Amino acid sequence: MHFPLVLFYDESMSKRLVIGVSILTIFIVLVAIFLADSRPLSQTPTPQPQHPQQQEIDQACRDFEAMEHPVSCQEAVTFALEQAQGTVQNVSIGNVTTSTPASSGDIEIQAVEMWLVDIRLANPYFDEEFNKEISVIQIGTPLENQNVQYQKPLE
Repeated sequence: MHFPLVLFYDESMSKRLVIGVSILTIFIVLVAIFLADSRPLSQTPTPQPQHPQQQEIDQACRDFEAMEHPVSCQEAVTFALEQAQGTVQNVSIGNVTTSTPASSGDIEIQAVEMWLVDIRLANPYFDEEFNKEISVIQIGTPLENQNVQYQKPLE
């Protein structure tokens, strides 16, 4: 059996085909424009959680902005505020003499360069060793990543 396939193609079909392809093209372009507008051009970075006293930390470290150390001023002040709640009075860099046990059993004394952060305590306390109320404390954090901590009452 033979089925004749006859396709009638005339000038009106040609016009309909051109109109159909044009409408389909316009629809695709409009969908692409809509999708491009609804998508953000760049991802907005999620804000990093800030320390509640970030403005105070930045203010205390303003003189050290150009300095580069493995431990930044902001990190040292943040660490100090976590150790002793209060307000930052002063930040400086200084050498602190420390003693650590050596492998030979002796005590090794060394000078360590540190961030020195003076904090006026929110809750002063009475120190029996000094026999006085302590309202300002100095906390030292090494400029290099060393496992040394320093804390000293000032007032």
